Amino acid sequence: MTHDELLARIDELYRRSFHVNKEGEELYVANNFRFSLNALRAVVELHKPTVFINPNEIQCDDCFDEYPCRTIQAIEKELG
Repeated sequence: MTHDELLARIDELYRRSFHVNKEGEELYVANNFRFSLNALRAVVELHKPTVFINPNEIQCDDCFDEYPCRTIQAIEKELG
């Protein structure tokens, strides 16, 4: 999954956490879940792929490991 696809997946989960009642009012469902998604998105935004010197080597902008770094790999694994 690319970095943009991962962000899109998180955004999709966030959008799906809203619920609209019969009157068309938007209700907040699982606020803790949505707060967690916001935090997760912030982490993914920090751990973005970057080319520093060699264009064939993509590194994580935050931890400087090869991209996808262990943080991104763990998030991708859990999101499926």
